[in-house]
Parts: sequence; C-alpha cells; structure tokens
Amino acid sequence: MDRTTLFDNFPNILTAVSTAVIAAFTVVLAWVGRRQAGLMIAIEGPAPVIDAIKLVEYTDIEGPAVVDPVPPGPIPQFCRVLPEIYNLGRTPAHVTQFSLQWAVSQDLPEAPRYDNIKPTNLRIERTTRLWIRFDPDGNMTLTDSERQLIQSGRSTLWAYGFFAHKHLLGETYRVGFLARWNLVAGFQFEARPNYTYEKKQ
Repeated sequence: MDRTTLFDNFPNILTAVSTAVIAAFTVVLAWVGRRQAGLMIAIEGPAPVIDAIKLVEYTDIEGPAVVDPVPPGPIPQFCRVLPEIYNLGRTPAHVTQFSLQWAVSQDLPEAPRYDNIKPTNLRIERTTRLWIRFDPDGNMTLTDSERQLIQSGRSTLWAYGFFAHKHLLGETYRVGFLARWNLVAGFQFEARPNYTYEKKQ
C-alpha cells in the first residue's frame, strides 16, 4: 500500500480502530457490571441456610408436644422432624419451595429422591431463625424394629431435603441439606455432593 492509498483510507482505518476500541470497552464495562452485581448480591442479598434440625415428641398426631427437643439417644415412637432456617444475609429471604424427607436405612442412594415438594411463601427477616413444621411430611412413626436398629447402630435415621429462595435480582436458588441422627449428639449435618448444595434453578 503506497502513501497516497494509506492517506486516502486513513478515515476508514481510524473508524475501524475506534469501533474496535469501543467494542472492547463495552465488553469490559459489561464484565465489570456483572461482577459488581454479583458482589452486591453476595454482600447485600439474603443468605438462608438450614442451621439445625431437631426431633419433637408428640403424644399423637393431634396431641401437644411433650419433649422439645428430643435429646440424643433412643428415639420415641412418634415424633416430628423440624428444620430451622436461619437468614444470615442483610435482606429478607423469600422461600418459595420446601421439601423434607426422612428415612431409616444403613445408607442413602447416591442421589436423593424428593417426593414431598411443597410451594411456600415464607419471608424470613435478616438474622432471623425460624423452625418449620410441615405436616404430614415431618411426621415420623417408627416401628419397634426400626427403633432397635437405630439404637444398635445397624441403621440410621436420616433427614434431608431442599428449599428454594429468591435472590435480589429475582433468580431462584435451591439449597440442599442432609443430617443423620447421632445417638450421642442428636442430628448432625453431613456433606454429600448430591444432597448438600446451592445451585441456581
């Protein structure tokens, strides 16, 4: 390309370079904006977690609670599983779904099966703890055989499930939880990839 041609094409070259610079700048601004939005959600958004799980003994399905919570050790014949949600975030948490399961077995399948999924409309204020009772999903009537297996350590009482909540930007996240009954300490949380997670729906 000679000097004359280069000079004639200079405006086009300048326009192309300017367009490329603007495009690159736009990409950088979009990345910064997404990063700032993510940081805002992480800092200012709700952060609900399952903070504890307890057993509460009842006389029967309609009767009042007689032991709250059931202490570590043998499990009564009829009780209810109650999870506690704690909002660690700076803004209220809006819980839109909840699933609570329990099982008596030596171990659990590799992936959970959620049979009980209920729509909810729970608002949990910042730094607030809330015990949640879901009937009949949390109702637990154990046979004498199941109680003996748990007491002898040949089986375990498991409580697991998930809840869904909305973030500041309207995105819904699902949080899974899993706990097992310890005869010395009561319910203790356990981490397993397919049971304990936080992911966008």
